[in-house]
Amino acid sequence: MPIISRTLAEDITGRWQLVYDAAELHLYIGFARPDSEPPPEESVTVDDFIATIPSTDLRAQAQNALTGFLETVIDEPTVVASLRSRAHQLRRGSIDMTDVKAVAATCAFHAWCDAQEDEYGFWMNIFKALP
Repeated sequence: MPIISRTLAEDITGRWQLVYDAAELHLYIGFARPDSEPPPEESVTVDDFIATIPSTDLRAQAQNALTGFLETVIDEPTVVASLRSRAHQLRRGSIDMTDVKAVAATCAFHAWCDAQEDEYGFWMNIFKALP
């Protein structure tokens, strides 16, 4: 079975790709240097990729592209009350930071409080896409 990939963001240093290996039933995000493929052993899961604060502009572009892609595939209504509740619980220390949805909710809440519409939209898209 073929490996299917979609480039999320690219520049002269390389590209971030969403990769699906149908034979292994493995979905991951990988970074590839020019003229190479992302090595699976250096890949990250989709949820780890989303939950990590981007260290470069290219990674931020890839995260935005991934959440935009997920938004077109997954149509799940968002409950703002749940967002606020989870963010409040996280601030009080009653949610483990490994809960990716809680992290996305917290980031969205902070962006909303700071009136950062683009940032709020970015994190809400992640929040909506997670189970």
